[in-house]
Amino acid sequence: MALSFDQQYIRIAKEILEDGIEVVGRNNLRYKQVFGQTIKIDLRDGFPALTLRKMPVKNLFREFMWDVNGNYEVSNLGPAKHFWDFLADAEGRLAGAYGRSWRAWPQVCPEQHMEWENFRSGPFDQLKWIWEQLKTNPTNRQLVLQTFNPA
Repeated sequence: MALSFDQQYIRIAKEILEDGIEVVGRNNLRYKQVFGQTIKIDLRDGFPALTLRKMPVKNLFREFMWDVNGNYEVSNLGPAKHFWDFLADAEGRLAGAYGRSWRAWPQVCPEQHMEWENFRSGPFDQLKWIWEQLKTNPTNRQLVLQTFNPA
């Protein structure tokens, strides 16, 4: 029988604590790490939320909707804003907020344009585009929501 998500998480957490290699991160804080760990989840068994502690479901839903709406102003998170305050700029905005990337991916500078790219002017709404693609071609396996922006 396959291990549950919680059981797999606990197994890896124990390995990190017992056998992890201590390193110093770029923020000068120490942490332990292990490599090569994988968690396998069968979504037919349910959504893989940890049950080891209470989950603030209202805050999680509020944050998800904040992302989907493309928001990046921390004040709009209501009572959950304190989780993000330390990352906000002086105006209370997150420069790298997921929702901003999902709903308004920055346009490519002309000098960065590659001839094989589908060049777009202005911000690009990835989430809307993927939704439209799924409606017209639900078996498409090439749809990717890009969040990490290396620039």
